[in-house]
Amino acid sequence: MDSKNDDDDDDNNNNNNNVKIKLMSVIIGATGTISKSFRKYVSNIPGKHEVKELQKTAILVTAHLLRKVLM
Repeated sequence: MDSKNDDDDDDNNNNNNNVKIKLMSVIIGATGTISKSFRKYVSNIPGKHEVKELQKTAILVTAHLLRKVLM
């Protein structure tokens, strides 16, 4: 069987699923800054999320990138 047809079949099967997806952009600044409504948006994401841990991760990743670029 032609692989192009297999891909088309997969795409058709995926379109028949009744799955609803909610896409949210949750942005933390390079220095860990967050918007006033950040906690409200994060609370809509399933699971436990500590805002301070997310901020800490953003700062550490920024520092790592800066070290890589500047050194």
